[in-house]
Amino acid sequence: MTSVNKRRALLGSYCPSFFNIQVNSCKDIYASSLFNSSVLFHEYIHYMQDMTTTAGYERLWNLLMKVNYLCLELQGKSDVAVPYAIKSEAWKQNDKEEKAVDCHDDYRWTEYKIADIVEEEDKRVVLKIEAEDGLHDVPFGTYQVEEIMAECCESTHPLYTPSSEYPYTLWEKFNDFFHCNLTKQDFSKLSLVSLIHPCPGIVFYDILGGLKYFKLDEMLELTFKRNLKHKRMFRDFALASMKWLYGGDFPGVFKWFYNSMLFNDRYDDFETFIKLLDEPMLCPKSEFFNFFIHNGFPIVRDKHGNYGYGAEFEGEEDLYGLVALMSCMDMLFDKSSFGCPFQKMCDDYREEKKEQRLSIDCAGTPWNYQNGDKLCIFSKMWKSLGFPSEVKRAES
Repeated sequence: MTSVNKRRALLGSYCPSFFNIQVNSCKDIYASSLFNSSVLFHEYIHYMQDMTTTAGYERLWNLLMKVNYLCLELQGKSDVAVPYAIKSEAWKQNDKEEKAVDCHDDYRWTEYKIADIVEEEDKRVVLKIEAEDGLHDVPFGTYQVEEIMAECCESTHPLYTPSSEYPYTLWEKFNDFFHCNLTKQDFSKLSLVSLIHPCPGIVFYDILGGLKYFKLDEMLELTFKRNLKHKRMFRDFALASMKWLYGGDFPGVFKWFYNSMLFNDRYDDFETFIKLLDEPMLCPKSEFFNFFIHNGFPIVRDKHGNYGYGAEFEGEEDLYGLVALMSCMDMLFDKSSFGCPFQKMCDDYREEKKEQRLSIDCAGTPWNYQNGDKLCIFSKMWKSLGFPSEVKRAES
């Protein structure tokens, strides 16, 4: 299943490691921008997390390892039954560890408080949440840290509407529990630096606990410098994996990512890194805006299947390979619809260019699409991975 950072009943979402944003709350995706959509701004913060932190690089590397295991198990086979389960024991252990760090959940309380916090022996932080429906043990990790940061950053947007839901209000609950008075910008900085550590939930909790003895800014800088080696290591892993996956059939994806990483090397400096959160973030002279100019939007779409934005460079059409890979994974693991995610885009192209691009395969077997000797984006990705030409649903 594709893990997504969900925004308030799906006003929008970001798909980590696939670098694409979906905005459901806009009337015209082509007229939306960071300036006129606080939802788009919120999701873009998740994109920035993916492109500048250890958490983002490590998650990307884990995804690409998952793709590698799929290729090893499925290449050479004539068919596959879905939902597919990777058989490798090494992958199962890796997946278990990744989920323990991420701690994704679907709670949406409006009335709740942190009754206690426990740091367990397996390096997990568990929040004892007292909510309207009872007491809950809630593992705290990357997911919650990223949402706290995105919410606090979004609060600087001129069109911001406050949320009353978990996890967006967790920053208030931490202030209450630790009897501190940190601002939203403080929590943004705390979250961003925590994402440099391989276990963001633990370091987030430890820094809050250290406020009784040390200044926040001093702890943030020390934490950043101590964990910079992790960021560099996973960035190198991610670059090598992106080259392996996209470098052959979708070279534009690797070109975009490689050039972005060259620019983002500047965020190995603590002062420059933390300036990403300087307010006002949307000021043309801000470091955040500098990041935006050099990293751009890879893929943004609406709920109707319209695609907008995209980085501008030679080979930019390859970026749709990111969506194609996400859809390939969803079909294999989710029992999701077998329809191609690009049907509307291709239909619009057909009307504009008076050229036939759709076939019966697009609605049910997009991995088999071929027009003469031409493959579409989806079938090109599927075939580049060596996946079987026949897909069937497993019997219940």
